[in-house]
Amino acid sequence: MRMRLVAVGLIAVLCLFVPAAYGQVAARYAATGQVSQDKAKMAIQSAVARWDANEKVLEIGLFPFDATDEDADKVAKVPVMFNVTDGKPSPDPARWNDPPYLTFAFRFGDIRETYTAGDVGGCTLNIVNWEKKNSTTVLFLSAGDMKGMLKKFTFSPGTLKDLKFHVKGDKEYEELKGFRYEAAIGGK
Repeated sequence: MRMRLVAVGLIAVLCLFVPAAYGQVAARYAATGQVSQDKAKMAIQSAVARWDANEKVLEIGLFPFDATDEDADKVAKVPVMFNVTDGKPSPDPARWNDPPYLTFAFRFGDIRETYTAGDVGGCTLNIVNWEKKNSTTVLFLSAGDMKGMLKKFTFSPGTLKDLKFHVKGDKEYEELKGFRYEAAIGGK
């Protein structure tokens, strides 16, 4: 099932309902990759990952700038990735006022010491600020969808130190014609 959501002003609403202490682990990583659609291209330079043990969700945000440890700390305290983009420059100010970014929210069943691609129960892909400011396109991807997209995926939820991630999306989405992405943390 896929859905398109355009969020304007949603950020302010989310801030009111997100608890400050949510009991989660977050970490920053160097990342490589690219997002493209037609002539628009964005290089991926960093990632912030957040594990939520209560929800059994790993969220990975991919950004076109160097995220800092302070950015990861913000996400650990208030679990929303747009906090990472606050005050950061756009990679192409002629195209985007605010930096676009992607988030993957991977859902899991049982708690384990280590997870792999085969443990992913599904994923929500959010494509933020790509088409216009304050817009989000949401794609709901099944475990079957993820099998062909996840080239490498392992992590231990306690620390996130050993996260390895490589995703490649070259499937045609009705919501975003010609949208492609590939990104890696910990090498391809």
